[in-house]
Amino acid sequence: MSQAQAALLQPKVNAIQTAWESVINWQQASAVTTFAAVLPLDWVRKYGSDPSTKSKFDIMLKNLKHLEFLKPLNETELVRPFLSKKGWALYFAYHSFYASRFTKASLLTISGIDHAAIWERTDERDLVAKSAPRELLDEYDANFLIGGTSFLNYLKEQMLEEFQSHLSGKRESDAAVANASAILSSAEKLVASTQHHPAAPGDKPLKKP
Repeated sequence: MSQAQAALLQPKVNAIQTAWESVINWQQASAVTTFAAVLPLDWVRKYGSDPSTKSKFDIMLKNLKHLEFLKPLNETELVRPFLSKKGWALYFAYHSFYASRFTKASLLTISGIDHAAIWERTDERDLVAKSAPRELLDEYDANFLIGGTSFLNYLKEQMLEEFQSHLSGKRESDAAVANASAILSSAEKLVASTQHHPAAPGDKPLKKP
């Protein structure tokens, strides 16, 4: 057991470093993700396919070089086997919160799709409820922008604690594993909710709102 722990130490360190770099990199997208998050549903329904909307988000995403930006973030899953279940769940909650907003921004560069339907089915609140204490959920309900920032900061602190615990060799409790499963399930649903599925051949084109 001692030899196994020693052999796994460096892969664990590398995995934590990769995950933490991903956490820090997401902060570069805070402006565009916040912009996408504040758009009211009625506005999205009316202007989601407007050429000026596409132009504005094209500029913001181009400045970020979003395709290059996403590649290393998407590759972070390669280190999942070397993180604890709770560590991965906390990381993926952080990633999915940003990724869902980022995907919304990206979809606004595409005209002729039902943007409002995507906004309606996206549920950030469920992830906050599954991942954070009640007081943070109350803060999110009172002001989702301020509460969202507090939620992301909470996840970062929880990740640091879990990564340090994982490196020390501590085993996860059954309760921690069960909680991690609930967080991960909600995070995966959030990411899936923002995925746009192109119409199948023969489907009628979407009408403009």
